[in-house]
Amino acid sequence: MTDWVKLSFGQGSRRGHILEGEIIYIDSFGNVITNIAGELLRELAEPGVVLVVEVARKSASARCAETYGEAEPHGLLVTVGSHGQVEIAANRASAAQRLRARPGEAILIQRT
Repeated sequence: MTDWVKLSFGQGSRRGHILEGEIIYIDSFGNVITNIAGELLRELAEPGVVLVVEVARKSASARCAETYGEAEPHGLLVTVGSHGQVEIAANRASAAQRLRARPGEAILIQRT
């Protein structure tokens, strides 16, 4: 390959107490990866704060966390993944199934 193309997944944004973005990928564990930069989550809430996650068909409470173990078993959490993007995950469960999330859908994360 001689020509590299850098993919663009758009960029999430912050409006007051709300993060807005798009689901760009769902991994094999059911973690929902967004195009929202991790820095925006760190500005919005510190670990332990409960947030509301909204996807087209579902909304749910999720704890802002640095590790999966900070959430109750099967509980949702919002974290920054290894690629620096905001992810929604579930401790020992699929966040994608819980939220009925699909790539390409809009996602809102807000502080209550």
